[in-house]
Amino acid sequence: MKFLQRLARDGWLTIQHGKPTKVNNIWDAAGPNIIETLIALDMQSAPLIIDNMLSLRSKMSESYIYEAVKNSPQKSTALFAELEQLQNTAQDYTEFDYQLFRQFTVVANKPFYRLIFNSLKGVYQRIGLLFFKEKKHRELTKQFYLEMQQICLEGNADAVVDCIRKHNLRSSTYWKAILERLPQNLSD
Repeated sequence: MKFLQRLARDGWLTIQHGKPTKVNNIWDAAGPNIIETLIALDMQSAPLIIDNMLSLRSKMSESYIYEAVKNSPQKSTALFAELEQLQNTAQDYTEFDYQLFRQFTVVANKPFYRLIFNSLKGVYQRIGLLFFKEKKHRELTKQFYLEMQQICLEGNADAVVDCIRKHNLRSSTYWKAILERLPQNLSD
């Protein structure tokens, strides 16, 4: 019964006492918490789902990082305090990247965006490890972090969107290649 309740909570089923259990269209009934399961069950859809997730992160971050830098450049700058100690490993870059983008939601006072990050953490970490396993991807991202840190130091909120878009454009070729050759065990 607990299994069925969990499926219902995640949007897979509708359970009504005295009526037959209904299987839902997950695209209409479920939330982002099932993305990891979707990727595990349907690797053909995984590139599209991950691409959508990356697009959402980019569009959201343009908005909330702008607000964070505009409203609190000091707190925004403080998010880069550990940048000098960042180890040149896929694991460390993945964790730093997740925490950086998530903490910008805190500085911008965007709790709903933070909840989105929380719900996507597992997928975020898996695809982050894929991206950051390449040294050139870490170098590209380090340059982005340094540029964003400088923007925060200067309190130049107007430069945020352009910086994010340039980084996304520079990394898009890498992401395209990753999404074309996703490993079958991405969900493990």
